[in-house]
Amino acid sequence: MYIASLPGREFRLREEPARHLEALVSPLAAAVAELANRRLVVFGHSFGALLAYEVLHRLYDDGCIAADAAHLVVSGRIAPHLVSRTPRLSHLPTRDIVFKIAELHRNIPAMLLEEPDYVAMIGRALQADLRINEQYRWRERRPLPCPITAVGGISDPVASRAEMNAWGRHSRIGFKSRFVEGDHFYFRTPAGQQLLIELLEQSCSSFTAARGAASAIA
Repeated sequence: MYIASLPGREFRLREEPARHLEALVSPLAAAVAELANRRLVVFGHSFGALLAYEVLHRLYDDGCIAADAAHLVVSGRIAPHLVSRTPRLSHLPTRDIVFKIAELHRNIPAMLLEEPDYVAMIGRALQADLRINEQYRWRERRPLPCPITAVGGISDPVASRAEMNAWGRHSRIGFKSRFVEGDHFYFRTPAGQQLLIELLEQSCSSFTAARGAASAIA
C-alpha cells in the first residue's frame, strides 16, 4: 500500500500547503503513473476523494493506464458534480476554521485545541484544503472507464447517502455503495474500520484473482 503525503502534513509539515488543485493533481498523478505496470485501487476520504478522482482522470486522459487497470474507492465526499451544502469556511482566520471543524466533526481532542502552535499548524493545512474544495467546479467529461465504490457513514453531515450514490454517474463500468452507522469519520468505529478494510481487500483481490498484482493507494 502506498499513502500520499501532501505538503503541510506529516513529515512535510514545514512545506507550504498547496492552494490550487493542479499543484496537487500533477505530482500525485506523476507518482501514481510510476505504478502503472500493475492494477490500482485508488482510495480517498473527504477532500482526498476529490483528489483521487481527479488523479485518475489525469492518468486516463494522458494514456498512462489501461481502461481496466483501476478501481476508485471514494469515502465521505459528495459526488464532484454536486454543490456542497456545508458552510464555506476558508475565508475565516485559521484558528476559527480549526474550532469550526472540531465542532462539526468532533475529531480534534480538546487538549490539542488548547495548544496554539498545533491549532496554527493544522489550521494552515485545513484552510488550504477548504479553499481548493470550495473553489472546485466540475467540468463536463466522460465517466471514468473503471468501477467506483462509494463508502460512508449514515449520519455524515457533509455527505448524505444520496450525495454519495451520485458518484454512480462518474463510472461507465459499474458502481456500488456501502454505508455503516457513523458520521464523517465512520471509520473510527470498529464496524466502520471493518467495512472499509473489507471493501479495499475485495477491490484488490478482484484484481489479483483475475489479472495479477495490485496496489492500493490512499
